[in-house]
Amino acid sequence: MKLILLFIVFISCANPQEAIIYTPQEVITKDTLTNLINQERIRFSLNELKPEKQLIELSKAKAVQMEANQEINHNGFSSLPIQAQTYGQIVGFGYSSELNLFKAYINSPNHNKAVLGNFTHLGSYTFKRYNCVIFAKY
Repeated sequence: MKLILLFIVFISCANPQEAIIYTPQEVITKDTLTNLINQERIRFSLNELKPEKQLIELSKAKAVQMEANQEINHNGFSSLPIQAQTYGQIVGFGYSSELNLFKAYINSPNHNKAVLGNFTHLGSYTFKRYNCVIFAKY
């Protein structure tokens, strides 16, 4: 069975005076992976990440695109329309449950760094066996 994890972070270098202010649209979700990530963050005395509508939609589009192409990648990540101070993305494939995927993220130093990173919001989506989580700090 092929199990793959990838992680990438982008830090915006835009001049704050030129940046367009984006107001995150927080949503309520029962997403298991989001809950597991927040439980892990609480365990380390970190803030819970709030699910955000745009990040969920972008994660969904990425997961669907990876499944359609039958490949896991971060293509297009640096051009995402996210107006945040910092954002990151982790992607995974081939896990039978969100719990197993979470365990893989936590056991990978780079993915764990993202899960415990300095972010305020996230969006997570799993399509078939392709997962994308986008983190952002607004």
